[in-house]
Amino acid sequence: MKKPSPEQSGNHTASATMGKQLPLDGDSPEVAAVIKKYQARLRQLKQEIIARQEENHRIVEENYRQNTELRQLNQVLDEKVKERTRELEASQEQLVAQNKELKELDESKEAMMHMIVHDMKNPLTSVMGALSLSQRDSFHVDAQLRELLQDANIQSIKLRTMMDDILTMSKLRSKEFEIQIQEVDMVSLMQQSVMLMNTTMSDHKVVINYQPPERTIICNIDFQIIERVMNNLINNAIKYAPRHSEVTVETQVENGMAVVRISNWGESIQQDCHKKIFEMFGRAKPQDTEIRGTGLGLAFCKLAIEAHQGEVGVVSPLPPKDHGAQFYFTIPFCSECKPED
Repeated sequence: MKKPSPEQSGNHTASATMGKQLPLDGDSPEVAAVIKKYQARLRQLKQEIIARQEENHRIVEENYRQNTELRQLNQVLDEKVKERTRELEASQEQLVAQNKELKELDESKEAMMHMIVHDMKNPLTSVMGALSLSQRDSFHVDAQLRELLQDANIQSIKLRTMMDDILTMSKLRSKEFEIQIQEVDMVSLMQQSVMLMNTTMSDHKVVINYQPPERTIICNIDFQIIERVMNNLINNAIKYAPRHSEVTVETQVENGMAVVRISNWGESIQQDCHKKIFEMFGRAKPQDTEIRGTGLGLAFCKLAIEAHQGEVGVVSPLPPKDHGAQFYFTIPFCSECKPED
């Protein structure tokens, strides 16, 4: 066997050496720096992981605590809601019972008033008949006594009118009253009322200014009921108007409704009394004894107009002044006789 030459042996050794990775030198500064940096980063990451874990643990504990508080709070709120609900239910039952009792009392009062007024009509009719007869010349009553009897007769007529108002209102409130519908010209009806009030209220020294429109305003109404409404409102405006002043009356057509407005320039009516004065026995100034009234007129007007599917109200004070009042009511047209605007 032939022995290799030294050159060939050297080449073989070099090739073997190149095929293997030389080991790193641990004492090398570069390697030591890399290892140190790696170990520092590793420690930093571990610290960050521990800090994150601690933070997450605190968040979990805080969330658990808040959830516990919320559950407790919800339980407390649920109990309060249930308790409040029970109180409201008890209060509602009490209110229902009180409303029922008030309704029964109101019905009893209404029935009693209706019965009393109805029973008073017969003796009052007899008194009125006697007073009327006593004024005849055949009785030869002296002038002074005749004047007293005449005044008593006038007052008895007012009392009878008041009783009729009470009975009619009672029927209107109980829905037992049937209005007698007929076609009526509101302009002509207002002219009659103005003429009547000019005659009966002449001693108040108040002028009623009514400029009737050129057109007719035909409505389906109960003639007598609406006539009483007009008379009541004009009479009321005259009573509260200053002497030697003017009461203005208007009849118009607005939005398919007949509108009646009656205004004076007396004292204004406070805003909080605008609804009260349309209640039974309601007055803006109950302490005012100079102006007589029962507090039934406006209440009757409200019930009567509402029975005709209309609306009644008051505007006070009247612009641009700081006083005066305007009462108004509306009544719908009959569709068959609605005039062209």
